[in-house]
Amino acid sequence: MEAVTISGKDPAIHVANRPASLRFRQQALRDLGGNLQLPVLDRLLNILRTLISPFFFIQATRYYENDELSKLPALNGHAALRVESYDGISAVPDEVADYVEPLPGEAISVLYVGRQLVGFVRAAFKEIYSPETEQSVNLSAGEVYLYDTYLSPEYQNISLYSYLLASAARSFLQEGFARILIGVSNDNPLYQKAIEKAGFKIFKIQTTYRILWKRMQKTISAYGGSRAHKRRGL
Repeated sequence: MEAVTISGKDPAIHVANRPASLRFRQQALRDLGGNLQLPVLDRLLNILRTLISPFFFIQATRYYENDELSKLPALNGHAALRVESYDGISAVPDEVADYVEPLPGEAISVLYVGRQLVGFVRAAFKEIYSPETEQSVNLSAGEVYLYDTYLSPEYQNISLYSYLLASAARSFLQEGFARILIGVSNDNPLYQKAIEKAGFKIFKIQTTYRILWKRMQKTISAYGGSRAHKRRGL
């Protein structure tokens, strides 16, 4: 992994990434107005999607995996960087709990620049709803799902996202977990780039369609083959 850049940011990364707490969500929305100038056509399309979403919905999600330490890049980070992982609410220091609410039965990896806590990623070990993909994710024994990645606005760049994800994955693989997973919306190419830079490989693309009460999912495997199934209800 190339040297990590601490300063500078890629403001589009956090558009489809949802911070975990309400205050961070509100700040992210405020940041969008100042950092991202959407073309008029994009704004109109977003309005149209909002209007038709109760009747028609489509969401494509890319899922990535890493199951070997050797697939992770070398972490040539800045001397000021470090990532700490905590498993369980009781293990989380007060300074971390004040920054992000720990959840029962989950772990959290936090990123420091010097003494400043600037970001985190959550880790789930069982079925979880992922805010990035707006879908539930089922996990098998030995699997970890990384989700709800967040970096403070002044530190949002691909290098730091990749450093945080690779560090978290390394920690869990060293603990004996067999497979680390992460999902991202298909319309967030910058975050996809950060995930790939962290050593993850895509293994499937899952598209969800909904027309009124009818719901269908189609999964395309990166290893070949596809499958689709229909479900009634939401």
